[in-house]
Amino acid sequence: MPAEARPAHPLRAARDEVVAALTALPAGSAEARELYGQAGELSYRLHVEEAGPEDLDLAAEAFAHAFRGPAEGPPWPLRRIMYGHLLALRYDERPDPAAAAEIHSLLARGLPELPAEAEQDGTAVLARRLLANITKTRVLGGSDAPGLLDEALRWGRDALDDTDGRDADLLEALGFLWQRHGLTAGDAASYTRSADCYARVLAAGDRERDLPLVRLSRATSSCSWATTRPTGAHWRRPGTNCCARWPRRAATPPGNGTHD
Repeated sequence: MPAEARPAHPLRAARDEVVAALTALPAGSAEARELYGQAGELSYRLHVEEAGPEDLDLAAEAFAHAFRGPAEGPPWPLRRIMYGHLLALRYDERPDPAAAAEIHSLLARGLPELPAEAEQDGTAVLARRLLANITKTRVLGGSDAPGLLDEALRWGRDALDDTDGRDADLLEALGFLWQRHGLTAGDAASYTRSADCYARVLAAGDRERDLPLVRLSRATSSCSWATTRPTGAHWRRPGTNCCARWPRRAATPPGNGTHD
């Protein structure tokens, strides 16, 4: 055996068998969808283990064929999460609103149908994090999908719970989302939650983060809370704004990445 040769990965050997079976099928065979699903799943697992770009491409191509029609039954919720993850990895390189909507749809349908063991093996945790990221991304992109902001907040909170409330990226994203919620709903409590999220990011003291911007975002939420909260039986007098001293600049939201 040449020095550079190595045994074939068992997942690759299994995929080769599936591809051979696919090639032997007559056109329009009812078996093709399941075989495409298997090929996508095996290619996904290979990409996770070896990070080969060709496996990512093969997985995406196989899943694209597999999901062209009804895809029901026990293997398919997990495959939806896999396909959504693959598309999220590609989205970072080629952002596209339609792709973001497809990722969102795959993950949102797949997560509730995952088997119970998905909580133990980390699949459900990954799905919640991906959903938090892609719903936030869609909010940032200006999507007008009904209920999207509330959904982004829900997935962000769920994903944060998976980290015991310590993930600074999720906290910063939630700070932005609560601030947006306060702006659209005129809700003082949302601004309070936003300021709290930003305060927790600052308390972590991550020097790799743009902390001055986080401070500005926190101040914006704190001042917005002061202008929207009721004082006794009356609202604050119109025209007063404790944030007037700040530059008229929207707080820049956290980065648009859709995966860890």
